[in-house]
Amino acid sequence: MTLPITPRVMDAICLDHAVPTGSGLHLRRNGLVDPVDDDPLLTEALDVTAPDGYAYITLGLGMTEAFAPGDTHDRQIARKLFEQFLRGHPPYALDRMVERPLGDHGLSLTEAAHRAEVAGLPVDVSGPFPDLDEAGPHRLIGFSAESRVVPVDQAVTIRVVPRTHAMFHEHRKADPFEGEDPALLGGALSRSYPSARIVFDSDGGVRLGLPATLVAHAYGPALQGGGRPLDARDLPPVVERVRRYGDLIAAMTGTPAGTHALVEVDGQVTLAVHDAHGLSFLDPGTGAATVFPAEPGSIGLAVLDGAMDLATRLTALDALRPAPVPQLAVRHTGTVTRARELSQGRTLDLIGTGAPDAFLNSIADAAATIDQSVIVIGADRPSSTPSRADLLALDLQLFQHSVNRGVPLVITRGAVDDEFRKIVDHYQVPVLHQTLGTGGLGLDIVWSGIGGATAQPPAREISPELLRAYAGRGRTSALPEPDQQLAAFLATPLEETAAILAAPGSTLRALRAQIGPLGADPTLFAAHDAFLNVLDSDPLLAKTFLDYRAGGANRPDLLFDEVPRLAAQEPAGRDAAFRNLEAITMGTLDDGASRGILEALHLQLTDPSNQDAVRQMVHSHSAYLPKDGRTDWIRRLQKLSVEMPGHLEQINQVALYVTTCP
Repeated sequence: MTLPITPRVMDAICLDHAVPTGSGLHLRRNGLVDPVDDDPLLTEALDVTAPDGYAYITLGLGMTEAFAPGDTHDRQIARKLFEQFLRGHPPYALDRMVERPLGDHGLSLTEAAHRAEVAGLPVDVSGPFPDLDEAGPHRLIGFSAESRVVPVDQAVTIRVVPRTHAMFHEHRKADPFEGEDPALLGGALSRSYPSARIVFDSDGGVRLGLPATLVAHAYGPALQGGGRPLDARDLPPVVERVRRYGDLIAAMTGTPAGTHALVEVDGQVTLAVHDAHGLSFLDPGTGAATVFPAEPGSIGLAVLDGAMDLATRLTALDALRPAPVPQLAVRHTGTVTRARELSQGRTLDLIGTGAPDAFLNSIADAAATIDQSVIVIGADRPSSTPSRADLLALDLQLFQHSVNRGVPLVITRGAVDDEFRKIVDHYQVPVLHQTLGTGGLGLDIVWSGIGGATAQPPAREISPELLRAYAGRGRTSALPEPDQQLAAFLATPLEETAAILAAPGSTLRALRAQIGPLGADPTLFAAHDAFLNVLDSDPLLAKTFLDYRAGGANRPDLLFDEVPRLAAQEPAGRDAAFRNLEAITMGTLDDGASRGILEALHLQLTDPSNQDAVRQMVHSHSAYLPKDGRTDWIRRLQKLSVEMPGHLEQINQVALYVTTCP
């Protein structure tokens, strides 16, 4: 490939002494040096050898001031000319440029890192490197005297890459081939692309090796046609650990062409390919180039046996660990309805309301290109956040999918808040949500994403391409697998009395300790836990619990009828009984009115002197106590005061707080 290293508009940047060298281009200020032989730095530039595939940019007289300290007039001119020089080149040319300081520059690695940041280009410096441990480890790539990539600790030359490359400065692109003609892509892949490449994305990720657009051009059909997400279960028992991204590149470029390896970075497992195109890092789960974390804690490498093409390798990896078979039938309870049946047993589920049929149809059509289920959260307007009931329903749906190792795509027509993010972050699911675009005034609504397989700009419409970008391919849950019996019990609504009574109670009680570590909202499975807790110790209360959950509008009467009996117990037993009463109101039923009043009564019986806390307990549940729905609660409390005359004053005080609830 021929690099266009001559500026497109030469006289616009006043560099009529941009001298080609054997390794790249030597830049000198216009008119300052004539003839060429009078520039001693040029002599050095002509002797420098750049690593294969890269163009060294060296600075001659009048241009060395570009990165000098201070803010002199000469420095301003040199810096401006350097920036204009970069602007005159397309991103794919900038991607191969490296600045090589000349003369007795005396740059440490830390100083070279600063210079790379200012220049927007990688900077190559020769040793010794006394500050090796102080420089950012994942910005370094080592080279031998023969310009081969080697571990940084063995290098005689070290490349320091910028965190913000000139490609982004000058063209707003982090990928040098984005939007380019396929013929250019084919030309770039006609010979091995330079492997010594670490590029920081604008969104905080890191790209290694072959640029993403070239990856899609070279490997797209194989990646889209097969493969699945990789994880730690795919790794062999022995994994070689390396310290830096540069050392990972060195290890892979040192293998024969045709080598494949599994790479593990902070638990993320991807496939490295060293072949005629160069060095690539592929994510079979997304069907695209891998995006690595900027500051990894651990990096591992395991070279795979056998020489085979990529499609065969993906098939072999699939065969080693077959996709899991769903063990749990996903139930639709609470505010969840099954809106559409998708292919291959997938569903499009709707939580709440506010999702027109035309909108659901458009999602169902677009979802034909992905292999995950879709969960839609309805909303009346983009600024609406999910209700408490909708959040609990979402938590339960995602729990059931995670048991089946599924990772559904969540689409919300409303806004996202901290509680919503906490749930989707826990289950590590991708999200599409509506937001205001640049138009403002609520007139420019666009779709943005969270946790996508590949970064995408906001989109105005739901499309197959958008869903593929965020859903990925064949993603499987990374959460620990819970006991199947326990998972099936927790997914069964307590309202389904026969199914609950048929569950193996003694076995499930032994598994109660596993409920907390599941990481769901603490209230989501609290009712199931309370039922197991009283199943043997108080069978009468267990029956009341099931009757209450299966009841209608007057179901709270069943709980309040139990209060006199439970309040008569000794303090420890009474406290435990009330905690179970309060817990049975939780979960997707979310009977906050009963819960708030029971908690207030519990506090009255425990510490009647703390009336501020009792009042706050009732008032904090005001959302569940509308003014036109308090008559039944006053009736229940009056009945309770007759049955518990010794606590008349405390009960009447709770009734007062219900009446005055804001």
